[in-house]
Amino acid sequence: MNKQRRKKQLERRSQIIVRTTFLVIIALMLIISLPHLFTKKYKYRDKGVDCYNNEEYRKAVEYFDDALSCKQWFSKEVDIDILMYKADCHIRLEEFHDAYDTYGRILTDYNDRYYSHDSIKFLENLSLCLESYSNGNYGSNAAVFAQAVEKGYTEMSLYAANCYEKNGDYENMIKYYDIYTGIYGTSGKIAYKYASYYMSTEDYNKALSYIEAHPDINDEYTDDLAYLRILCYSKLQNYEKAFSLAEEYTAKFPGDTAGKEIYDFLYTRVNVDAEVVHDIYNLN
Repeated sequence: MNKQRRKKQLERRSQIIVRTTFLVIIALMLIISLPHLFTKKYKYRDKGVDCYNNEEYRKAVEYFDDALSCKQWFSKEVDIDILMYKADCHIRLEEFHDAYDTYGRILTDYNDRYYSHDSIKFLENLSLCLESYSNGNYGSNAAVFAQAVEKGYTEMSLYAANCYEKNGDYENMIKYYDIYTGIYGTSGKIAYKYASYYMSTEDYNKALSYIEAHPDINDEYTDDLAYLRILCYSKLQNYEKAFSLAEEYTAKFPGDTAGKEIYDFLYTRVNVDAEVVHDIYNLN
């Protein structure tokens, strides 16, 4: 009896030891893993997205960096999402090389089963083109920006239009300005580009339509548009209207030589005497 009892006691002790050891191992695993399972990564990421949506891009980058610094297991997909947001912030801050490095980090550090390799590679190349554009290089960049528009990055239509203008391809310039303004609206600069182009083709009515369609524009091109407006009416031989605008323009800019010249010309158009004065050549 004593032997059987002792044997049962030993078996119970063994089971207790095994269970205790198992529980200790589980506890240790939880202690080790919890910091890697539950971090502030998602909290920082959400704050960064809020800043991004509010166009606070510098602050957003700081939150995204905080999120990326949190070492959390099973977070590869959210890390890629954070890096994508971060890269776009750099582009909007015109920190194009930082955007290039951020896209490169995705390509280098993460398996492409989590993202489209070709898409990220394209965005990496687009960042380089934006950096090249910012340094005054246009050339082949126009084609890359046009491709970006086709891929759905419609804000790149403005860059494409500007590149085509610099390359002397005005037909494509108008095409991509049309895409941009159809989505994002116009500005004084774009209205000026349209008006200048159609004046160069002697389509003065169309040039004038772009100027007068946006009377509320008030930016650095407002005065240039006012001058082109005078020229359009003059070319259309609506001298009364052109002269009235020229009077306003020269009153605002009395030292503007071009403004004074068009004013003097228009003055002769609206003040033609019925009787010629000082007709020393008997031309009457």
